[in-house]
Amino acid sequence: MCGGSLLSDKWIITAAHCLYDKEPTRLYKPDEIRIFIGAHNITQRYKSKEIQLIEARHVEPHPKFDHQSLNNDIGLIELKRQVKISEKVLPVCLPSSKQRQLSRRGKVGTVVGWGVTNKGTTAETLKELELPVVSRQECINAYSDHYNVTQNMFCAGVKRAYQDTCKGDSGGGYMFHDPRRNKWTIQGVVSWGGMKCGEVGKFSVYTRVSNYTPWTRRVMKKRLLVGHAYRY
Repeated sequence: MCGGSLLSDKWIITAAHCLYDKEPTRLYKPDEIRIFIGAHNITQRYKSKEIQLIEARHVEPHPKFDHQSLNNDIGLIELKRQVKISEKVLPVCLPSSKQRQLSRRGKVGTVVGWGVTNKGTTAETLKELELPVVSRQECINAYSDHYNVTQNMFCAGVKRAYQDTCKGDSGGGYMFHDPRRNKWTIQGVVSWGGMKCGEVGKFSVYTRVSNYTPWTRRVMKKRLLVGHAYRY
């Protein structure tokens, strides 16, 4: 199970590694993916009338996604039908180059998901956590023994607290409010972390979405043209 964020009434942004089977070279086929829009209690995902169950039409991981390093860990899912937008189901904005500053060091964003909690089990209801962005150097130092933190990644968390994302949160959005426009932007996608969730001295690592805004828009535009050609 992975999370994702709605970009429009037809598109989901998520982590590229969520689009692959356990056998990392096998990309999921669109008809193997189910998206539950508006879910809160995940145990009710097949029962609740408020949840929109939609199939995928197209999946597109970033072409330079690396399975080993998790660099470029970002992907898109095109939905088969339009999502019904409501007060409870709203898209989040892609960040512009100027909005990148919303996620600079010390800024606090919100991440949501159904990942494993401190009880060791997957959350039944959607959880929300506010985490501060840490400096790039702190991030690099935390993982210098095993992992390479690239320019496409950034870290968030509290060094001496057990607040963290965990297994099951992958692909979820790390969102920041833009007070000027009064809109929420997705600055990060949950990608990876330490060997143990909430490990002291480690942080959650996110894909930096602003590095991929142009690519995301190109893919969406290309698929829109494909859709028009198909109809004609």
